[in-house]
Amino acid sequence: MNRKQYSLIVVLALVAGLVGGVFSSQYFIGVPVFAQKTSQDVIKAKEFRLLDNQGRTRAALGTHEQGVVFGMTDNNGILRVALEIANDGDPQLALFDKKQKRRVGIALDADAMDAPGLTFFDGSETGRASLKLMGHGGAPLLTLSDKGGKERMSLALDPRANEAPFLSLCDKSEVARTSLMLRNNGVPFLKLFDDKGRCCFVLATGHGTSEIGITDKDYNLRVHVLVGADGTPQITLMDKKRNIIWSAP
Repeated sequence: MNRKQYSLIVVLALVAGLVGGVFSSQYFIGVPVFAQKTSQDVIKAKEFRLLDNQGRTRAALGTHEQGVVFGMTDNNGILRVALEIANDGDPQLALFDKKQKRRVGIALDADAMDAPGLTFFDGSETGRASLKLMGHGGAPLLTLSDKGGKERMSLALDPRANEAPFLSLCDKSEVARTSLMLRNNGVPFLKLFDDKGRCCFVLATGHGTSEIGITDKDYNLRVHVLVGADGTPQITLMDKKRNIIWSAP
């Protein structure tokens, strides 16, 4: 889920009474239900409430400035399920724990071609794991984040490489430092990056050969090591313009 989806879920929680600690205290309780029966089959209203035998609101359906919201509470009046259709068309479902903390979120992102997304939150409501399908092609993407909400690992079928499997590891600044891809022709690629996200080391093997490439800070290949299919090793050193300055054999 992106920041827009997170903010809408927060608005949903606030409107449903999450700030007040009681689901109906801020939004549903004390607001009259303006219902009008227009025919035998149609009833119009701005809000509907379901009460239990003790007269407590357990579920409510209503509208607010951001869209339409439906929520359900447990026996203690704690919001546990909230569903919203935002004015821009994004549907969202949020599940809350017994402390009224959002733990699961499901949404369709209209800004990403209605890509479906699933996010799991920790006890501090920080998103720790998310799974989504990217674009119309539906390529899956799994991301894991640390307790500060920083993305540290992602696993995907890369739509830019004909859905080849791709793994990326990031540092605490969310800069990719290691990536691993298995191309559809069976050739694996390992890349290492510096703290600026610039590739400085490449390892590949396949079809009987193995290669290592080392680059400078400007991503110019400076060292190339190759072991051919016949087992013959070769090393090449290059200047910043990739002119060979030494090689063996």
